[in-house]
Amino acid sequence: MRQLLSCAILLATSAAVAAPAIKVHVVPSEKGNAPILEVSVPGGSDATIDKFALVDTGSKTKLVAIAKRDGKSEPIALALVVQGSEIWLGNDDIEPADSPARYTGALKSIVHELEAAPLAKHAPAGSKAMLITYANKAAIRVPLGPIDKVTGKALGTQKDYQNNNGTEMVQGVALALAELHKTAAARKIVIVIGDGNDADADKAKPALAKLAHQAAGDHVQIAAVVYKGQLSDPGSAITSIVPGAVVANEAKAIVSAVDSLLGNGYVVVFPGRAGFPFDGKAHDLVFSIDKVESAPVNVVLPAWHLKP
Repeated sequence: MRQLLSCAILLATSAAVAAPAIKVHVVPSEKGNAPILEVSVPGGSDATIDKFALVDTGSKTKLVAIAKRDGKSEPIALALVVQGSEIWLGNDDIEPADSPARYTGALKSIVHELEAAPLAKHAPAGSKAMLITYANKAAIRVPLGPIDKVTGKALGTQKDYQNNNGTEMVQGVALALAELHKTAAARKIVIVIGDGNDADADKAKPALAKLAHQAAGDHVQIAAVVYKGQLSDPGSAITSIVPGAVVANEAKAIVSAVDSLLGNGYVVVFPGRAGFPFDGKAHDLVFSIDKVESAPVNVVLPAWHLKP
């Protein structure tokens, strides 16, 4: 049976749905014009310029983007959290060809694609990564270190996951956040790869909401790549905080989704205007991509007013 691949690729930085963690830079303008606000965004986006907005939460005034350019990201600290259950990863190297319990799974495809397109090739120089797997429990397979240590081969073989039947996905996310809390990296990312389910579906969603709030406090991005295997439940707990989904039919979509989150990012330019609160005080600004909002960022807006 050919498996279908569903990739949920969206970042969460709060208990609600959120866009990527951002940085806002104020650029003074010449000749008395309003200051320019530049928003640095990690990862990538195919959104057109009209889909970006910057809003002051106090006055509710909005700025419209006029430009988007490539950026230069700082090194990242990545926690790759991969489902480690036997059937989801596959056991066709273990079970006889005529066994009704034989499943191809995702492991060999993921290993192949990670070897062909190493994470280190797409991440900024100096980045670090760790590998966590979760099944009956979550465990660190590769501790946080140079990103080139997290490879396809580091995932191991199907025998490493034989008789692993659990899906403690929430434990995997919690462990990743706990480990990333120990590092002072400017960019921190958790990427969950699995079928999106947890062993306790009823408790998973509120638990994930709390973890997303924790992530926001630590400025950690959360992303998910949801791969539905042959016996995967159609539900998906992780999409309660990562709701966007892209459907594909080949495993390399998993790795390309991960790669898109590791790049140099981009900068969106917003020209200031009269009516926006340039008053020399701190304001909470929210950046949105096609109405998906970031967590508020506190920025001191310089004093400026339109001269008559």
